[in-house]
Amino acid sequence: MNYDTILVTHRGPTAVVALNRPDKLNAMSMLLKAEVVRALHELDTDEHTRTIVLTGSGDKAFTAGADIHEFQGRTAMDQWRMYEHGTLYDAIERTAKPILAMINGYCFGGGSR
Repeated sequence: MNYDTILVTHRGPTAVVALNRPDKLNAMSMLLKAEVVRALHELDTDEHTRTIVLTGSGDKAFTAGADIHEFQGRTAMDQWRMYEHGTLYDAIERTAKPILAMINGYCFGGGSR
């Protein structure tokens, strides 16, 4: 599994998925969210993985929430349409294995429906 914005490591039967943009306080870009969705799917189908832990890289933040720099040039409707094809929240709901959040530092963001 190769990713640009997350790190996936294994500690026995536990997979640790770390948001890996510490210079941006692990702000959740569209790429980061897509990679977490892909990792959750792959880990959910991996017979050696029994639990999944989500955490943030660095020592300041779990996540600063959405990467608002990606909002530039988009209308509110454009932004809304980006979520019509499923979200990270949907991927978490579909994952059968237990997912734990290891919050380390700031944790900002929006809620789900």
